[in-house]
Amino acid sequence: MQNAIDASPAGRAVLVEVRSDGLHGCIDVVDTGSGMSAEFVRSALFKPFVSTKPGGFGIGAFEARELVRAMRGRLDVESREGLGSRFSVRLPLAVTATLSHPHSQQDVA
Repeated sequence: MQNAIDASPAGRAVLVEVRSDGLHGCIDVVDTGSGMSAEFVRSALFKPFVSTKPGGFGIGAFEARELVRAMRGRLDVESREGLGSRFSVRLPLAVTATLSHPHSQQDVA
């Protein structure tokens, strides 16, 4: 969220959409910033200590992706230079764990 706010011009909205998609929950964050080139997204966005922001540490996107992966989810990025970016987080819903591991929860009597 903070990166989207920082990337967008002052006073411009950042869209946050939360929805369910089957057995997954999805969160989209869309900004109206300057966007990123396809090459940057592909080769540098998720590399630690690489940043386009002045004074940026370049660990936010990397940490976000690793956290989402640790929760068995996915982080996708769509970006167009001059238009902005969309970061989409897709995570399994809690019910998914029960369905994929039916014996993971103990019966409570």
